[in-house]
Amino acid sequence: MINKKNAQMEIMGLLVIVILVIVGLLLILTFDTKENKQKSESTKFSYEQLTGTFGSTFMETTAPCNEIMRDMISDCAFSKEIICEQEESCEYITYTLEEIANKTLGLAGINHTIKISSNTNESIIIINNTGCIEGNSITKTTPIATSYEPIRLDLIICK
Repeated sequence: MINKKNAQMEIMGLLVIVILVIVGLLLILTFDTKENKQKSESTKFSYEQLTGTFGSTFMETTAPCNEIMRDMISDCAFSKEIICEQEESCEYITYTLEEIANKTLGLAGINHTIKISSNTNESIIIINNTGCIEGNSITKTTPIATSYEPIRLDLIICK
């Protein structure tokens, strides 16, 4: 009889240990899920913030030829008179935009597309470094005021 009671006590002890392990795993999974949700929300906020500041910062960048990018984009879209670093404005903007995007977004591993287009959706410049699936991206449009017609810079970032 003594052996039967010892066996029952051992089984009860093992049962308590199994229950504690299960409760511990449930707690770990619960906290891990909450943490991942918070990370994805903060990542979304970071992407939205990034898309908002990239375009406006680029517009105010001054080229070595003392021209502001906003003016060079306007020139590229309408008159093509500005020459900077021995390149026409469109070529210079494309090169500079690609270089800045690769050194910022590219190094961070963020797939992106940058489009500069007129209000009639006529593309002026497109820089495509993306594998985005439709609807799985964040787009921010930066309007560019010109003396001719408005144009815009769209930055599309994959989530």
